[in-house]
Amino acid sequence: MSRATAIAYANLGLAKYWGKRPGAGNLPAAGSVGVNLKALRTITTASVIDGDRDEIRLDGENSPKAAARAGAFLDLVRELAGKPLHFRIESRNDFPTAAGLASSSSGFAALAAAAAHAADLRLDERALSALARKGSGSAARAIPGGVTRLIPDVDEPYAVSIAPPEALPWVWSIGVAKTGPKDISSRDGMAACAETSSFHDAWIRRAREDAETLERLVLSGDVDGAGALIEANALAMHADGFAARPPLVYFLPATLAAWRAAVELRRQGVMAWFTCDAGPHPVLMHPPQHAARVRETLLAIPGLERVIVSAAAGGVEVTG
Repeated sequence: MSRATAIAYANLGLAKYWGKRPGAGNLPAAGSVGVNLKALRTITTASVIDGDRDEIRLDGENSPKAAARAGAFLDLVRELAGKPLHFRIESRNDFPTAAGLASSSSGFAALAAAAAHAADLRLDERALSALARKGSGSAARAIPGGVTRLIPDVDEPYAVSIAPPEALPWVWSIGVAKTGPKDISSRDGMAACAETSSFHDAWIRRAREDAETLERLVLSGDVDGAGALIEANALAMHADGFAARPPLVYFLPATLAAWRAAVELRRQGVMAWFTCDAGPHPVLMHPPQHAARVRETLLAIPGLERVIVSAAAGGVEVTG
């Protein structure tokens, strides 16, 4: 029996991934940039087993919905292996699942790496990133380390590392909202925006420009310029959702309050910048010396129950 364990880190979108090209294969409509976060970790063990079906457990539970999505992904691994393999998958997250904290990015990155190794597929980083993307677009960015960029305009989009974790001398303070799993998945939200939002075409153009500009800002060391773009990009992505019919609103009052708190902190000389993926949980990016003040600010906002502070992380790690 072949077995492998993979550790992957959730990839927070900095220049957001929000929109797909038509057709199968989970093809992005624009490039995106993200960063792996050390405090948001998925650990997945894949074992090849005898039998005629997969056994899949997420966070210690049998979830039919999660099993169906993971099983469809494992079909891709079986196709690459050229064998009718079946797997036992045990996966757990160190943070809330399906709540807008990029759990699908670390989840499918870890699943891709563990299952590929268990199946004796020795994929290079580009091929593994392209495989992970088929489960979740942002999972492609979670395979390389540090600051990563998704390359969209190829037959099999993949991600590359554009800078090591230390290139952005920030920490990320994540305000965890008092809420459960989100009602509308990112995948369904993107589809709704593409079909009904009058802002979507403009968003895709903006997303392409922002990904290119953000890479230049990171590589030049312009941290505050990058922060300003990251904040504006997040608000533009959510505006695309606001313009959908019916409106797609992931924000809670606490989310907006955190954005306003970031604006006020900057007025007071603390360079904190807001972002938020497709969920209610605000993230403030700031120098590490201000972590205590930012944490205190976030915890004072009604509706936020705790704060996770994270540094950037490397790429996916695999053990036998």
